[in-house]
Amino acid sequence: VIIRPSRYSAAGSMGSHVGRSIAHNIDFATLLYDAYSFSRQRMILPASVPEGQFDLMLTLWDHPTEALQKAIQRQFGFTARRETREMDVLWLKVKDPTLLALHTSASGSKRHFKSGKGMMAWTSCPMAFMVEFLEGNFGKPVMVRPELSGKYDITFQEDAQDMEQALADELAQAGLELVPSREPIEML
Repeated sequence: VIIRPSRYSAAGSMGSHVGRSIAHNIDFATLLYDAYSFSRQRMILPASVPEGQFDLMLTLWDHPTEALQKAIQRQFGFTARRETREMDVLWLKVKDPTLLALHTSASGSKRHFKSGKGMMAWTSCPMAFMVEFLEGNFGKPVMVRPELSGKYDITFQEDAQDMEQALADELAQAGLELVPSREPIEML
């Protein structure tokens, strides 16, 4: 595990594959995401979080996330814990099962993600994969209803003036809706 201050200011990038991650120019919250698998909307960070950008190289096969957690603690003196807190959330629910059925992935299709030219498209992906994208755009944790346990093909446009409204409209076209609620959820 190597974590060092980033030497270059180019856009951040990240690549990972089963226990191996290489990231360039990422912030501390992204390091925590790699170590604990919590999105930014599910983190409560103190003001003393290390500032700046970092490079990460993680090439361990045996318990890589635990090794990264220990490296963060050793290098930054930062430890994290999980706790349940009541928070404002959005529930992703089925509004129109007929429309949602049109977006259900074909049996045997391979999972695929594509982005470019103002759009993001998921093919044969569990709804949980799209949750982080929605959380990042709505700034709140998004909870997935149990009936959304299948795999879906959904495309989002990213170049709208009012992103929240554009995403809500695209979810509606897929037979889905986001419903505000207050729930106890696990936070980092």
